Amino acid sequence: MNFVRWNNLLGNTFENPTTTPNGKTYESELNYLKNWITKRVDYMDSRYNISTGEYKGHIQDYGWDSFKKDGQTVGTVGKSKRIEILLVQKVKAKD
Repeated sequence: MNFVRWNNLLGNTFENPTTTPNGKTYESELNYLKNWITKRVDYMDSRYNISTGEYKGHIQDYGWDSFKKDGQTVGTVGKSKRIEILLVQKVKAKD
C-alpha cells in the first residue's frame, strides 16, 4: 500500500547509515552518527520545509527522556546508559 502512494520501491530517497570506515573507537562512531543525523535533518528540511525538529531517546533502565531540540543532549552523561531508541519528530515551518 505504501508503495502505491509513495512509488519509491526501488528508489534511494536518502543515504542509509552504514558502518563507519574507521569505526574503531566509540568517539568515531558517535561522530559518524551525529554527522549522519545532521545531514538527515538538513535533507528533511529541504524536502519537507521543516523549520525545526524535536527528538527524544529511550534510555537504558530509565525509559523515555523528554523532547529536546537545538542540540540539547539526549540521555545520560557519565552513567554509561545506552540510548536504545532515538525518536525524531519534525515540526512544520510556520506559514
